Amino acid sequence: MDASEMARALLLAVDPETVLSLSQPHPGQQRVNAGAARFNVLAAGRRWGKNTLAEDRIIETLLNGKPAAWFSPTYKTLDEDWRRMVSTLHPVIRQKNEQQHRLVLVTDGVLEMWSLDERMQLAVELMHES
Repeated sequence: MDASEMARALLLAVDPETVLSLSQPHPGQQRVNAGAARFNVLAAGRRWGKNTLAEDRIIETLLNGKPAAWFSPTYKTLDEDWRRMVSTLHPVIRQKNEQQHRLVLVTDGVLEMWSLDERMQLAVELMHES
């Protein structure tokens, strides 16, 4: 068992919700989690907790040692999401790269976060040209 496997086993034995202070999903989020498939579509209101649900799903993936990506529509929202994820995952972060918005956890899970600002602007420009 290498160091990352030991760290993951210890973290999971201790209870990640307690170590990371994760929020408990509300009944609607629990239904989404229970019915999750490879591809999912969710229509939910502004304060339903879509980001909280997404964070929960991504954190679970990272704790299992797998890679995950987070895409935000603007750099401003990316920065807010980045700060929240760093704060939540702080106890289990092995490496952090602020410029690339990249985290590596002690479980070997890797999170990369991206802004879609430039890509969305390019799509808008292409739509106007046609």
